[in-house]
Amino acid sequence: MKKTLFIFITSIALFSCDKSLKRFDKIEIDNGSGKKVSILYNVSADLFPKIKMEDLNHIIDIASCTTKSECNHSETYIPKSVNLDISHDTINAEVFFSAQNSYGVPDENFVTSQFKYDGIKWTFVCTKKK
Repeated sequence: MKKTLFIFITSIALFSCDKSLKRFDKIEIDNGSGKKVSILYNVSADLFPKIKMEDLNHIIDIASCTTKSECNHSETYIPKSVNLDISHDTINAEVFFSAQNSYGVPDENFVTSQFKYDGIKWTFVCTKKK
């Protein structure tokens, strides 16, 4: 009985500490006021075998920062989710978010940031608005 309980607890501890890349999961990033929020991310099947967890974190962080800078009132920026896909050698990171427009009315939108691999790391290229 004790051996079974030990194996069960050990397996739970190992699985809860798993920081490996998953196609669908949550990640924490800053909102417009600098507080961490948990959002969903989705990595396409084509991109999944080509990206590492540290690259994913870097890409989502840069994409979120550039999206926030596109907002008229960046302090109201609330990220909702991120979709990542690859086309040829370019990663497209679509950040879905809500923020207040110039009239103070909450609005939902998305911005696509593009990244290219320079042989060492994924580098930010440009941002495309909806």
